[in-house]
Amino acid sequence: MILELESLISELSALEKSILTWDKLSQIPGLTSGDLQTIKSGVIHNFEVAYEQCWKFMKRWLEINVSPDIADGVPDANSSESVLKTA
Repeated sequence: MILELESLISELSALEKSILTWDKLSQIPGLTSGDLQTIKSGVIHNFEVAYEQCWKFMKRWLEINVSPDIADGVPDANSSESVLKTA
């Protein structure tokens, strides 16, 4: 079974774009702290989505390449921390 990377690549691309946007816009004089907070919130959201995609991808990779039952050996297979430790 081949792992589909499109969603992971898409989310990482969105994160990169939001960081670049933050870098550009945070240098503009006259932006209010509310404006900056809104942009920052978008970057944080994109990070959270990309992080979730990454650990779910790692979980699927472990199930395919190590053992379909690998999740049984992980204390909380729905926890990113447990999956990352196992990976």
